Amino acid sequence: MNENEAATERYEWSESRIWLDLYRLLAYFNASPTLYHLKDDLGIEYQSIQNLRASCEKAEIHEVLLKLAAGFRVQQDQQPNIDGQTGPSNVNPWHNDCGLFWKSVDAPANEQLTLREACNKIIHATAFEHVYAEQVDPLHYSLAPTTHLYGERNDKEWKAELDILKFVDCLFYNYEGA
Repeated sequence: MNENEAATERYEWSESRIWLDLYRLLAYFNASPTLYHLKDDLGIEYQSIQNLRASCEKAEIHEVLLKLAAGFRVQQDQQPNIDGQTGPSNVNPWHNDCGLFWKSVDAPANEQLTLREACNKIIHATAFEHVYAEQVDPLHYSLAPTTHLYGERNDKEWKAELDILKFVDCLFYNYEGA
């Protein structure tokens, strides 16, 4: 491959992989309450399942979020918009709200977290904090479909509240046909 060929190659991501990762993300959050309440026929908790979930669930969620966010950003930056240019203007305006964003964690006001910003915040977050629907202790909890992301830009700490269901919906409609 010569220099000119390398410059024209585009990153391609299989649509079936995207759908699979979107489904996985939904499954993690929807399985969390079921696993939290899981008991055997005698009403005894499956401690092994609670331990397994506690050690794997959040890492799996982070991995899928990062993969989807990075993949979408690359795809979006390479996809031509209506003017034939590549860049971020090619987002479905009806499917672009993924939660809330605070430019400063101390600021009382917040703004809409767009899909592009949600991907940026996932990629650049220094901390992820999941919201719990129920929690007894570190092993016994049920996740709500919301994740708080924290990071820093220009010496200012920011916070984003990612609505997982909206994020999946936005990615689905913005990848469709991409």
